[in-house]
Amino acid sequence: QLRDDDLMLTLPGNLQTSEKWLLRNDAGRVAKLWLQSLGDLPQSARRSPLVVRLAELLQRQSGRVSTRHLSDDLREVSSREGDTAYDSLQLIRIIVWAIPMLGFLGTVIGITQTLGGLDFSDGIAAVDRLKSGLYVAFDTTALGLVLSVVAIFLQFPVERSEQRLLGEIDRRVGSMLSAGLPSDDHGDNPAAHIAELCDGIRVAVGQSLTSQAELWRTTIDEAHSHWERVAEDNSQRIATALASSLRPLLEMHTDKLSATLGGHTSSMKQQLDAHGESLRNGFGNHASVLKSQFDQHSEAFQATVKSQIAGQSETLERHSDSLARHSESFSEIRSQWNQDLASRLQKWNEAYSAGADAIAAHHKSLDRQAAALIDQNVRLTEAQNQLALASNRLAEQTVGLVETNRRTEQIALLQRSLDGNLLRLSEVNAAIQHGIQVQDDARQSTAVSDQLSGAMLVLARAVDVLTKQLPTTSRNVVKGELGGHADVDQSDTTSKPLTRRAA
Repeated sequence: QLRDDDLMLTLPGNLQTSEKWLLRNDAGRVAKLWLQSLGDLPQSARRSPLVVRLAELLQRQSGRVSTRHLSDDLREVSSREGDTAYDSLQLIRIIVWAIPMLGFLGTVIGITQTLGGLDFSDGIAAVDRLKSGLYVAFDTTALGLVLSVVAIFLQFPVERSEQRLLGEIDRRVGSMLSAGLPSDDHGDNPAAHIAELCDGIRVAVGQSLTSQAELWRTTIDEAHSHWERVAEDNSQRIATALASSLRPLLEMHTDKLSATLGGHTSSMKQQLDAHGESLRNGFGNHASVLKSQFDQHSEAFQATVKSQIAGQSETLERHSDSLARHSESFSEIRSQWNQDLASRLQKWNEAYSAGADAIAAHHKSLDRQAAALIDQNVRLTEAQNQLALASNRLAEQTVGLVETNRRTEQIALLQRSLDGNLLRLSEVNAAIQHGIQVQDDARQSTAVSDQLSGAMLVLARAVDVLTKQLPTTSRNVVKGELGGHADVDQSDTTSKPLTRRAA
């Protein structure tokens, strides 16, 4: 008995974020992993109809990303299996149909032979022969009908059990696939779909970073292996140099070891010969003991076999008596079936008419369901169109956000430039104040005035560039900031007329 938990996909706990996202959204990847886990089952489990049906549906799903066509696959495979089960009982149906036909054929042949051999010359004896021949002829028809009814009763439970098995397989496979494969429920919710897309982008970025780190790791490993090869080459060269220098000493040491080992070898050979002789003597004694034990076990086994044969003979006699009693009960059952046949046929006809009415009502309900499915498909198409429009608007908003970020960076750069210019202006104002206080160097005042005019030109150009490049909202922000700076400068220079005029 296979449980659903034994056939479900078991995922490891140390999965990366990208792998988890793929398993939540890619039904084809989940189907491939599920097929691999089914391949690890024993051979007997893989041959069961449940595993075969599940593997076929997963094989179809492995080439798709969503489970949109899963219900169609379930209906197609279930219908095909039902047709296969119906065709498997075709030979039995032919036999059930042929049994009464053979009975009728025996009746016709018996009547023909009886009428052909009829002779009225001896009177009463001819009538007796006619009755016996007709009895044999009609008995074949009765026997054929009885055997046909028996075959029908035997066929019905087999066919019903097969249909129940197929229904149970359909139910279990559908529940396992619904629980194990990711669903497409967020297709009707644009917000959920957008959230899934954002999550997928985040996971893709993380996977890209992971692959980049893996590339760096591979590069470092290659460099490490290169330096290892270089170190190995150097060590081989050093080893070769050491071997060439130490070879004479090693040869002398080898000669001494060979002489010592020769003496030890001769002494160990003598010890091994003595030990082998003692082992041979011990094995001979052990073999005699084993032979005597084997003879005793053989006698005990023969006695056991004889007792089992006697018990099986008694069991066979009991089975023979039971078979005789079953034959008598079968004769009684046969007579009862002949009596109940007419009533059962009438009940079957009534049940058939009621079933025809139920089938007609079921066809009408199927038509209504088909119309409802068409309406649902239309609504689903409209929802998909709305989802496409929402995706387009999201893309446009993303582009506008990127453009806004770029312009914000430009504003920051221009603001820093303006801050530098204002700082220069404050320095120039301080220099002018110092020049007014000194008032003894005319050329120095002229130079300071030139610096002030140059700074004003730079500031005017920066304001023009800012006005041309930035949008209206950014321009208002810059004007506000410039106004704030101007107010600060004016409040700081209320006692300095020349500085206020410059600002």
